[in-house]
This record gives sequence, structure tokens and C-alpha cells, in this order.
Amino acid sequence: WDFYRGKCGQNFTYCEKQGYKIENRVEDMGTSTSEYAVCVFDDCSECEEQKYFDGDCGPSNCSRWTIEDGCKPPVESKGLISKVARINNSEGKTAKDVLGWDVTYRADDGKCYSYYSAQAPMIGLTRAMEVDCPLGVQAFDSYMVDYEGAIAIMQSMNCGDTFVNMSLSWPLTPEVKEPQWHIKTSIGNDIVIGANCSQANCATVA
Repeated sequence: WDFYRGKCGQNFTYCEKQGYKIENRVEDMGTSTSEYAVCVFDDCSECEEQKYFDGDCGPSNCSRWTIEDGCKPPVESKGLISKVARINNSEGKTAKDVLGWDVTYRADDGKCYSYYSAQAPMIGLTRAMEVDCPLGVQAFDSYMVDYEGAIAIMQSMNCGDTFVNMSLSWPLTPEVKEPQWHIKTSIGNDIVIGANCSQANCATVA
């Protein structure tokens, strides 16, 4: 029964074979407890393993189960390694202060390229130039929290309301399970926001 509760053999579950993560849950029912397996998706939504297998639920990122709920689709960017914001007057408070992005990505040929892309409504795109692939980061194809969402999260925190640097990347370390937004505020604090799960952390200046 441990297998059906998500406590062993996770690699053989339907959930993990689809590229997601199986976890065990224990729910307090008052006079008793209920123990079962859930499938945790890239956007941190989850549903019971059996319900996912039966097609009754799935990822909340506009899957065929939830698109009618007005959910937000992921941002697609194949092979993205990093994007660094260019900020109006070097300081910003809102998404409108982001003028564009210096983007680095890994192409299908395994080589890395970099280009500049203006942020709408501005228009502009430079030719992609080959660059050395950066170390310590991995490429990814999509993420859930766009830059506007990341700035909104920053503004909801007591960590500084003006950003002087903003970038997106996925550090190549085992403990980091998703791409991350890195924001430095004008008072020197560093904010890290999960680009899938929206979890945020503020490292304040000592």
C-alpha cells in the first residue's frame, strides 16, 4: 500500500512518468487520518494521483482540465538560459520601467546565443550573436511567473520598492527546482522569486 500512498517506487508512478513529482499527503479527518499520493506539477498545483490518471485533473497552467477557469498559460521561451532587464534610468518601480531584455539561450545545435529584445510596446530586436555558454546555469523552455508578476510580488514584500537589477535564470544546483527571478532593490536587498511557484525570499542588508 505504500506505493499507492506515494511513499515508495515513485519512479514507476504514472505521475513521474509524465515528468511530474509524486508526494505523500496525510489529511486529518477528525477522528481518523487519510493518507494518499498526490501529483505535484511544475506550477506547484497538485491533484490526487488516481484522479490525474483518470483525467479528472491536471496542471493548472491552462491544461485541458482548467482552461475554462481563466488560468494563465506559461511563458514559452525555448532554450532560455537567462534574461536581464534594462531598466529606465537604472531604477524602476513598475513593469513599465523595464525597457527590454538581454537574452541568452541555447539553440538546437548546442551553441549559445545572445540578443536584445525591446519590451512591448517598444519595438526592437538585435541579431543573435554566438557567445560562450555560461557556467552554473541550465536552459529551460517555459516558466509561469512573468516579469510583471515578479515585480508585483516584490511590491507586496517589505524589502524595498525600487529595483535596480532584475534577471531570470535557473541555477545549476540540486536544491533549486525551478527558474528564479533575482531582483536587487535600491536599498541593497536581494529578492529571489520562484518563476513557477511564486515563492519569494528577501535577503536584507546586514
